[in-house]
Amino acid sequence: MYEKEFDRKGRLICFEGIDRSGKSSQIEILSLYLIVKNIPYVIIKFPTNETYPGREINKFLKGEIFINPDKVDLYFTSDRLEMYGEIKRLLKEGTWVICDRYVYSGIAYGNTALYFNTLEFGKVVRPDLVIFMDVQYEDVKNRKDFGKEIYEEKNRLERVYKNFLKLFEDKDFIKIIDGRKGIREISEEIEKEIEGIFTK
Repeated sequence: MYEKEFDRKGRLICFEGIDRSGKSSQIEILSLYLIVKNIPYVIIKFPTNETYPGREINKFLKGEIFINPDKVDLYFTSDRLEMYGEIKRLLKEGTWVICDRYVYSGIAYGNTALYFNTLEFGKVVRPDLVIFMDVQYEDVKNRKDFGKEIYEEKNRLERVYKNFLKLFEDKDFIKIIDGRKGIREISEEIEKEIEGIFTK
């Protein structure tokens, strides 16, 4: 499923979790940490606005356009496929890439079984670290802006949460963090994980 290893000078850090799990806040804090450490980085938020499929999916999520349910997964996948080359280029040159969602969201939120889309076999750049913000629907339903996107509803998010847990069983590059903790407590836990990467 992953692309064969290559000489990367940068690191790929991915944040996953259900909607409103706190990923964006922690990515913002991590970016400040990397600035202090003088580490070049870019943030890529999936779905992106860099590709046509990504832009269409963002419109779909806001309820601005309709996409046939049978084609939704393909749009998400196509967006990622167009970005893997750029991620690889950045890592080779020494830039850290911080992803707000990655292929795992594509699988967990997908309308099909838990598997990598065959189009992505051998093309997914393996992360150095995945941070999973462990919160459930009941923890996020009252958070700011919840409900603005079409996937932000109880049954779907409960299913997605269970899918994430299945995906992340027994993977050594996954760090599961209790997203109900305070923002600073969570960021300190993430920074410890990042420091561990420096020694690899």
